[in-house]
Amino acid sequence: MKPKEKRDEVWSSFQKALAVALGKNKLHDAQMLYYKMAIFVDEENKNPFIYIKESSRIRLLDFKNQDIKKVRILSTGGCSNCDKQNGKSYSIDEAISKMPLPNKNCSHHLNPENKKYSFCRCVFVPKT
Repeated sequence: MKPKEKRDEVWSSFQKALAVALGKNKLHDAQMLYYKMAIFVDEENKNPFIYIKESSRIRLLDFKNQDIKKVRILSTGGCSNCDKQNGKSYSIDEAISKMPLPNKNCSHHLNPENKKYSFCRCVFVPKT
């Protein structure tokens, strides 16, 4: 199989799995799929931002379904821009509305070959 055909097959598998997860309201599965899609596009030297953002949004929706009221940002080992957000708290609705993650100013690169696009690793965690 040619490399492009293989990539297309992998992407198609992501899309099918995502449709199943969302159709069954398996938000954690959908969140992880979006994150894996972000890694996949990053490895292709493309911008992973929209997939990281959707992963973060789905994570928040999952928290909301679990009746978690507040979240905070965790930026352990992030870049200096992300470290500035570390510990900031939001209500679930405020976080969904503002979507501060992924950090638009992140300077971390997951793939050393993809210096054009950052890969924010910050996450929302429940605030206790």
